[in-house]
Amino acid sequence: MSIYRQIKDNFIMTNAWNDWASYREKLTDLIVSKNSGSVMIVGAGRCNDIDLRMILQTFDKVIMIDVDEEGVREAAAGFPENLRKKIDVMGISLTGIYEDEVEDFCEEMTYIARTDGMNGDKDHFVSKLRSYMDHFEEKLERNIDELNSLFSVIHVDVTVSCGVHSQLFSMISIFIKILINNLSSVFNDMDRMEAEMEERLRHMNDMIIPVINRALYNSSMEKIYFGNEYMPDSPVEGADQCIRDVRDRYSPSETQLIWDFNPAEEKKYNMLIQICGVNRDLEQ
Repeated sequence: MSIYRQIKDNFIMTNAWNDWASYREKLTDLIVSKNSGSVMIVGAGRCNDIDLRMILQTFDKVIMIDVDEEGVREAAAGFPENLRKKIDVMGISLTGIYEDEVEDFCEEMTYIARTDGMNGDKDHFVSKLRSYMDHFEEKLERNIDELNSLFSVIHVDVTVSCGVHSQLFSMISIFIKILINNLSSVFNDMDRMEAEMEERLRHMNDMIIPVINRALYNSSMEKIYFGNEYMPDSPVEGADQCIRDVRDRYSPSETQLIWDFNPAEEKKYNMLIQICGVNRDLEQ
């Protein structure tokens, strides 16, 4: 099994459906209340944080978008045909960076770290890591026009994007932290390298998040729900940029929900739900 798959498997929440029941109920109630017509769920995943049955019973059309298309289809497979026919699944990466590319990055950099670590060649390791980050940033820049073009032909009454923005580069971030930690006993000043990579990822979030938000907003005809981890004293990367961008540009109403993310580890998030009514005068 690849290092990427090992990391990903470690973050699968096997009890998510039961553990997230209260959050799922409250979030779903927010979405279905006073809404109808069509809905787009961005980052749908396996729908552990949203009651897909209630969504399907409320809306006439449900577009489900996620980079993990297989997981979304599995979530939808258990419903009767009269509900399944409402669903349109789209396997899309909002960043333009797909899982197979991140997996290749993890495999190559693991090999490079191993060989450069044994040879004491820090310069080569740093050069390759920076080169990969340059590549990801270039892909991000190219994806901006593609993202706008893609969402320009999607028109729904309601859009839901909850718990998405903090995950845009999460696997890349986690892998780099593991990689650098493993090399900290071999190479000097790896703390500085980790800080540089964190700044690169922060810049990538700064680049793409306003573009994503604008694309989703322009696809929505009535309302859009942004949901993000809200920790003012220790902001969550990606989530923080989204919250600030939505506040700056879309005049949302806001409410907060507690997400009991991992009860076994007493880990929970305060989720800020920002509800934006669509005002076409704000389009750009």
